Amino acid sequence: MLSLSQERQQPVREDVRVVDALAQPGAGIESPPPECCFVGSYPPRECGIATFTRDTRAALAQADPASPTFVIAINEPGGVHDYPQAVRSIIHRDVPASYEIAADFVNLSRCRIVNVQHEYGLFGGEWGSLLFRFLDRVKAPVVLTLHTVLPHPSATLRSVTRELIQCSASTVVLARAAIDILERDYAIDRGLLRFVPHGVPDVPLMSQSESKRALGYANRTVVTTCGLMSRGKGIEHAIDALAQLVSRFPDLLYVVAGETHPAVRAHEGESYREELQERVRQLGLTDHVRFENRYLPYEQLVIHLLSSDVYLVPYLNRDQIVSGTIAYGLGCGRAIIATPSIYAQEVLGNGLGLLSEPQPDALAHALAGLLEDPDRRHRMERGAYAFGRGMTWPRVAEGYLSAYRQATDKYSSERAFSPIVARAGRFALLGQGTPGAEAAAC
Repeated sequence: MLSLSQERQQPVREDVRVVDALAQPGAGIESPPPECCFVGSYPPRECGIATFTRDTRAALAQADPASPTFVIAINEPGGVHDYPQAVRSIIHRDVPASYEIAADFVNLSRCRIVNVQHEYGLFGGEWGSLLFRFLDRVKAPVVLTLHTVLPHPSATLRSVTRELIQCSASTVVLARAAIDILERDYAIDRGLLRFVPHGVPDVPLMSQSESKRALGYANRTVVTTCGLMSRGKGIEHAIDALAQLVSRFPDLLYVVAGETHPAVRAHEGESYREELQERVRQLGLTDHVRFENRYLPYEQLVIHLLSSDVYLVPYLNRDQIVSGTIAYGLGCGRAIIATPSIYAQEVLGNGLGLLSEPQPDALAHALAGLLEDPDRRHRMERGAYAFGRGMTWPRVAEGYLSAYRQATDKYSSERAFSPIVARAGRFALLGQGTPGAEAAAC
């Protein structure tokens, strides 16, 4: 494995230029040229970051139609995707030269801002450190959106994260708790950070009946879990909880909607889903559990949420700093029960949802409490919906446009200094003074 410093210093090899014809400067780009570049995964690749990138672009297009955008998509190893025309260049995760080629493409465009949608595993190298080959080369100011912020980091993770923020003109987090973690565990000045919530659909508050009919769930009490399936989702505990409830709620239906995560499927196939299905048969719950093994596009995700009497999130990862499906559940005005992850504790407090340990008895108790008390459930729905109005995509677009303005203003002021002075100044803001051993390790 390359060291972090080696990953940043290897020269570009001409024989591994991997950008397709769409990536050639000027090819297929109509006037006016793109002005904002998104770097992240992108549909049709199936992952949460891809969906988020697409939805953020769409929201910005509505908020500021005069500022077009384009995408540099991150491809996973072996990934081949039929991207839309908005994708002008491709970074292949484990091909170092592709990061520099993508930066060159941005530099030759009229891009005024780059928004990196960041998840450590999305990029190659140790803790995604190959991304520095792009950041060190690109000339436009960078807004970094952190989709994961891990508490109690290792020395390497701490160093990589600090350097990512140092390389960026502005850093966006999707939970206020992330600011506290970055200040406490990474020694980041909280003044460098900006909170913009995860976006949610702007839909009317409505009863479940119409959506249930559309999905064929009429006359059922529906509990739903949505999203890409993996072992960390805790669905086995939800199924065991359901076994305790069906005698009291004979019309109860648990819908598990979403395909197996592509990375999990490549490693272990459908073994987790098959284990869950066997568990359902053993417990005699075949009439009470339905698996929908497909990727849910936006419209289908929303209709499944709207059909839910309770949206259940029994995930095992307590360090999760953001959950798109919890956010969407709030936006749709649904009663939510979730494991007390960092994000769930932040957004479901004050009666907006219920927190439950991901254990069968605890989940069964929480579910029964809501199913037996419709008035409480409806109050929770109204509270969640009101809270979600502050997270709709138009509001999120306003937050990003503000972050972009801040980044370009900072970039313009820093250009009055030499690159070395500006770089040293950013290290000082991080509380480090000048680059030292920790930064060199990146």
